[in-house]
Amino acid sequence: MDSPTADQVKAARKAAKLTQEKAAKLVNATLRSWQKWEGNEREMHAAFWELFLIKSGQHEKYGKIGALPHKSQEVH
Repeated sequence: MDSPTADQVKAARKAAKLTQEKAAKLVNATLRSWQKWEGNEREMHAAFWELFLIKSGQHEKYGKIGALPHKSQEVH
């Protein structure tokens, strides 16, 4: 599974209707870490992303876990 983009992290959190603080707590991370992930200051590790999708009930939305396109792949 690839790490998500900052936009994907933010969109998934908003879809779950969670604050950054509650999203961070859901995956046992700090608020500052979450802010860095959404602010594109640090890449979210794929394990945190997978855990967030599972715990927020969004793994179905993204299909099979790990089905996100790699950020280096261009969509034509």
